[in-house]
Amino acid sequence: MAKKNDGVWDYITAINQTKQNIIAESEDQIESEKAYNPFLTNRALSYYPDTIHLAQLMNINSNIGKKMQFEFLLNSVRTRKRYSKWAKTKDMDMLNKVSDLYNVNNARAKEIIDILGKETIEKAITKG
Repeated sequence: MAKKNDGVWDYITAINQTKQNIIAESEDQIESEKAYNPFLTNRALSYYPDTIHLAQLMNINSNIGKKMQFEFLLNSVRTRKRYSKWAKTKDMDMLNKVSDLYNVNNARAKEIIDILGKETIEKAITKG
């Protein structure tokens, strides 16, 4: 019997490197299947040229069960160590300040920054 797998990285490591079917080998298969997060797994695989098409295929067929998605990726992705930094929003601090200053969501705050410019926003923040 395998250990309980809770982390997203356990599934991604299994798909990329170990090729262990951690859902089928788990003590509680139902809980392991629930813990599998297709969105984050597909996002992690989308950073690499050799797996982006498989991630997109799983996004298109998101109605398929979690276990089937995991097993498809487990058996389709070639074994390889894949490491990369995840893309993050630049100037998150500025975005949060504008969001608080004008009481808007992040999408609107981004539009405000694009329209007014960073210099104008910085002046408004220091005055406000």
